[in-house]
Parts: sequence; C-alpha cells; structure tokens
Amino acid sequence: MRPIYTTYLLYWLLLPPTVIAQIRDTLLLPEVRITDVRLGRPDSMMAYRIDRIPIRTVHSSLTLGESLLKSGILLRGYGPGVLQTAGFRGFAASQTQVLWNGWGLNHGMVGVTDLSLYPSFLMSEVVVNRGGGSAEYGNAAIGGIIEIHQSFDDPTTIHTGVGSFGSLTFGGKTAFKIQETDVSLGAFRRQTRNDFFYKDVFRFPIVDRRRENASNELTSLMMSMRHERPNRVRYLNLWLSGADSEIPGPISAGIAQATQTDILRRVNAGTSFRYARGWIGVDAIATQQRLDYLDAASNVDSRSEVSIGGVRLFWAMPGIRIQTESRVTSIDFTEYAPPVRYESAISITAVRNGASGTLRVDHDSFYGAFWSGAVGMRASHFRAQLARSFGVPTFNDLYWPLLGNRDLIPETANKAEIGFFGKLLSVEVDVPLYAARIRDGIQWIPQSDGRVRPLNVREVTSFGLEPRLSYRSTWNGVGFDTNLEANYIRSRYTKERFAGDQSVNKRVAYVPEWQTLAETTLIWKGWMFSPGYRFTGDRFTTEDERFPMPAMGLWELSLGHTRHFETFSATALWRMDNATDLDYSLIRWYPMPGRQHTFTLHIQFK
Repeated sequence: MRPIYTTYLLYWLLLPPTVIAQIRDTLLLPEVRITDVRLGRPDSMMAYRIDRIPIRTVHSSLTLGESLLKSGILLRGYGPGVLQTAGFRGFAASQTQVLWNGWGLNHGMVGVTDLSLYPSFLMSEVVVNRGGGSAEYGNAAIGGIIEIHQSFDDPTTIHTGVGSFGSLTFGGKTAFKIQETDVSLGAFRRQTRNDFFYKDVFRFPIVDRRRENASNELTSLMMSMRHERPNRVRYLNLWLSGADSEIPGPISAGIAQATQTDILRRVNAGTSFRYARGWIGVDAIATQQRLDYLDAASNVDSRSEVSIGGVRLFWAMPGIRIQTESRVTSIDFTEYAPPVRYESAISITAVRNGASGTLRVDHDSFYGAFWSGAVGMRASHFRAQLARSFGVPTFNDLYWPLLGNRDLIPETANKAEIGFFGKLLSVEVDVPLYAARIRDGIQWIPQSDGRVRPLNVREVTSFGLEPRLSYRSTWNGVGFDTNLEANYIRSRYTKERFAGDQSVNKRVAYVPEWQTLAETTLIWKGWMFSPGYRFTGDRFTTEDERFPMPAMGLWELSLGHTRHFETFSATALWRMDNATDLDYSLIRWYPMPGRQHTFTLHIQFK
C-alpha cells in the first residue's frame, strides 16, 4: 500500500503552475478556448504568432509528428510511426523543445524528441511557437517550442481504428469527479507492420519491393488529478509509455535488422494558492527514459537510462510572472559514464499595454551562467519582437568515447520577427516576416585523422515569410472552414567551417525554400468532408547541394459522419493519405508509403 500513500502525498503537497485550457474532444467542432498557459494572456496580446493545431487534425492523426506534418511544419521521419522529428525556420530538431506541462521532454543524451512516441489521441491541444516567445523556456528552445496539452473535462470516449499496412489502434479516455477532485484517465495502443511497397531503384529493372523490418508497437497510459478551490489548486499528472520498434535501414544498404525499445515514465505534480492579486506555487517533475538499441549485424548493443528531477517556484500576477527552477540530470549508459548535470534558472516575463519582455538567466554546472530574453510590442494590426536564446551541448556531444568534445560552448541564436494581421473581407490574414542567425552551432565534422567530432563551427542565417489566410462561415446550413498557408524560407550556411568548405551560401540540408498548405472542411448535418494539399519544394540532402530531392505534393481526403443517440454519439471517419500514390521520401533512401486508407470510430458518451 506504500505506493498508493506516496501518490496521494505527492498529490496533496505539490501544484501545477498553470490551469490548462478546457477543450471539448469533438471531431467536427474544433473550437477551443485560447489562452497562454504561462501568463493567462489571450493570444491577441502576444508579440509573436501562436499556432494551435485544430482538434480534428490532432485526433485524426496517430502521432504528434503526423499532426504537425499536416499543419505546415517540416517533419523528418524514417517511416510511419518510426523516429519522427520536427524543425522549422531553418532550425534543427535538436533546437526545438517539446514541452509537457511546461517541462521539456527532449532526450538528455541526443537532445531531440521522437514525436512518434506521443499518441495524439491522449492530447487535447498542440501549440506551436516558432518565434522568439521560446526565450522564456531556456535550454534547447533555441528554435521554438511544441507544447502538449491535456484536458480535465473530456467526455468518456472509445476509439478504434484500422488502416493500411497492418495498422491497428485502440484507445479510451474518461473524466469524472471524486468529491471535489477532477480525475482524467486515458489509454492508447498502436501496432503496425508498415509492410508497404516501394520502388527499389537499386535493382535493374526497377521493381516493386515490400518494406521489411519496419513494424512498431506503442502503449501509452495517462492519468491526471486536480483539486481546485477558489484560493488553492492541487495537481498530479502521470504518463507511462512503452514502444518496441524495428528500425529500417536505407534501401541503398539492404535490409537492416536493428530494433529499439523505449520506456518512458513521467510524474508531474504541484500546488499553488492565491496571494494578493496573484498566485504563488511550486511545481515538480520526475522523469525516467530508457532506450535500448540493438543492431546485431553491426555488433551494437546500446542501453541507456536518463533520469531527470526538477522543481519550480513561481509567483504570477496579471501581466507578470517571476519564476525560479532547478533540475538535475543523470545518465546510466553502456558507452560512457558522464557526471551528473545540475541546472538552475531565474526568469521574469511581463506584459503591459501591448509591450512584453522576458529576461532569463541560467546556470549550468558544465558551463556557468548565460542569459536569454525577448522584447516585443503589439498594436492593433502589428506586432514585433527581438529575442536571444541558447542551447547547451548534449551529453553525447561532450562525452562520446574518443569523439566527444568537452571544449564545446553553447549555441546561440538571435531572432527578429514582425507581423501584420487582421481581417480583410471576412478573411483572417496573418503575415509574419522573420530573420534568425545561429552562431557557434554544433556539428559533427570529419577530422584529418578520419574521425568525426562535434565542433562549434556552424553558422546559419535564415529569412522567411509565413502568410496565412483563414475563412470560416455558414451558408444554408453548410459550414465552411478554409485555411491557406505558404512558408518561404531562405536558410543558408554563412560561415566557412574548414578550409575549402563548399557549403558557404548554400541551402541548409533538407530545408525546402517553399512549403504550402491548403485545406477546406465542409460540415453539413453531421457530415464532414475535408480535402487537403501539402506542397514541399525541392531539398538537398548534402550541404554542398550535390544530391537534390524533388519537390512533392500530397493530396489528402477525409470523410466523416457523426450520429447522435440518447446516451452517446458516434463518429466514423475515413481518411486517405497520399491520394495520388506518390513515390516520395522525407529522408533520402527511406521511402514513405503510397496511398493509404484509415478507418476510425469514435464513440463519445454524454
């Protein structure tokens, strides 16, 4: 019985720093209450653009990565449900921080988050901040942040789905009260073979071949408890996940036999109370992530466990938040034994009369103190912001046997953004323009002795434009929701890394200059029809622009129907991805599936 008593003790002693937006889980009515979970500000007060992924997009996707892919964000992946990472505006995946209840989820050793490990079904909202607003989150948020939210008032929902290439999904979630305590429970199970056909261009003549060694299974469980009174809040979150994946190799090298096992355990809890005009609280987190990688053909048997513990104190009043936090990270790894890492920070964020600012000072036991911050303003149809952020080297960068470099220093980025927004003939228009420069970027570079080591030699300068048009209306009982977005980015290497470097003024690898997204949703008498189109311009797989990948355009179609009964409602959804059966890849020599169908059924109890 001791674990039960320990759980209740954590619950009554600790607090969440925020109250998450309440969102109804509905496929056809994607309205959300928009608030900033850090300061309680509406989006209309921010000096940077916030992208909130619609609920219908989140819940019609299997993973967090897929929901981002369908919202104009550049995703890199080795196949469906296998190692997905996201980046935007020329920043790498290791420079994008994924947050859960304000705490970073990036892996302490490699510095990235595998988005395929996070099922969309358990999320109530996904928020993307591509701009300088990420400065208040500290390390690894140098390029931007992706926030995962969950709700406490989701109705009881059962999900089941079947799709192409052996895809099966099952899930359920419910919310209820125990006296004055809100409780939310969720579970999700996914398995897929991923045995799709692809064109084997390494055979002559070219033949269709079935993908092998690409199956994966995922189980995820989540529990949340919250006890809220007018002057006090208590909060507890638990999240457990396990995944077994076969890791496919590039088709140029034959069939690989590597496997990977991921086990994630997370608990986050806290308490806060009202003081004067604001709130004072404490928030704590403990995480453990195990990653085992086995490649018998290459004689690799790598096993690691990353443990993180952190505590945060804050004082929040209308328009201002002062926060201090500490975190400790320890690594248990078969390849090396690094020292424990201690991190602490203090920050202040303020918003008043359209002006906003953030100042954060971090201290790292490996590097000492450094700062980040942002200043911005917002008027009726205009916003602007300047920001500075940083990212410290990962454990692998510092301590990998014979190759790690302990002389590395943190990466830094300076960012600027201006935006114009408003309504034009009932069409919502948002046009941000941005510029960013990364200095002392860490990159693994071949040395004269033939070994590859990490060095602070990468400098990237990016300029871009992200116009978006949105239109929503109702005509003769038919609802229309249309979104158009175009992303232009000019991202270049601007510093010679070594003598004779051919990458200077060349495009950053895998970053297209153009991306566009067009989607229309029609709703009529419980029916929903949604066609969508995503275009990604040509990309180069090497830094000297020698090996291009062609542009690609993907069509998607969705058709669903919701029927209401006395005690529940049922939504059946059919989705077809890659409707034109395009042969394409997100990473060179790692093919993606052709045309694929998915059928899902959501039963939602009243």
